[in-house]
Amino acid sequence: MSAYIEYVILDNFTVTCLIASLTYRIMLKRTNRIRTLVASLTGTAVAVFYPFVKNDVLVIIIKLALWIVLSLILFLKKEKFFMCALTFLGLTFLFGGVMFGIGFVVSGDVSAAMRVNMLDFPVSVIIAGVFICWLAVKKISVKFHRMRDLGGVIYDFSLSVLGNTMKFRGLMDTGNRLYDKVSGLPVIVLSAKSLMGNISDEQFRIMFSGRGDTLQPQAHYMEISTVAGGKNKILLLKPDAFVLYSAGGGNILYDVMVGVSFSPLKDAIGYDAILHPALI
Repeated sequence: MSAYIEYVILDNFTVTCLIASLTYRIMLKRTNRIRTLVASLTGTAVAVFYPFVKNDVLVIIIKLALWIVLSLILFLKKEKFFMCALTFLGLTFLFGGVMFGIGFVVSGDVSAAMRVNMLDFPVSVIIAGVFICWLAVKKISVKFHRMRDLGGVIYDFSLSVLGNTMKFRGLMDTGNRLYDKVSGLPVIVLSAKSLMGNISDEQFRIMFSGRGDTLQPQAHYMEISTVAGGKNKILLLKPDAFVLYSAGGGNILYDVMVGVSFSPLKDAIGYDAILHPALI
């Protein structure tokens, strides 16, 4: 029983800490270490007495009451209290499922898996499995928030340039303040990778060799500043037509320049170009 109590304390304290910190992250809240510590100690103290409660209904009532108490400790007076509490509950079910799965794989018995702390194998296996689950959910939550943030600013557009018409997706970025110094037109930044297969191999070879300004009379290079403080050159091309598609239909826009960048555009949602706020 001594070893069992030690496992219960270690498991429950560690798992509650992980669930609390993950809930804060998912709900975009700053992690409160004191609240997390108090909640973990409270949850662990109650979990120690579960083996002595024989009535299953009473166990469920105690767990529901504990969820409410822990939610109050962690999220009281914070915005979206109920969403935080429900997220905490959902993660508790998820992590409980992971612990049950580990116990079942090791023991091969449902009853033994339900009492995972009494299994004869290192407790580190349980904690390692839970920690892997924590890392996975953490990564997914970051991607989800990025996708949600970008969901309303991604636009489809078509482009006719160098004798080719192609369709792309672009991010409307208010941070793009690029204007062509020659024509004075706003610049959309298009990934050179997106042009592969849309223009001829010869056109792409010329562009890649640094002689892109020979592709059309209006083509020229422009130097821009990077986020890291360095300098980079992009090739500017004048499109024959540019159509930005919105919920209400397409808007034909001729007055833009296309800046071709060989730097990759990486984000949670794939897109081909960074659009200019002047387009809307």
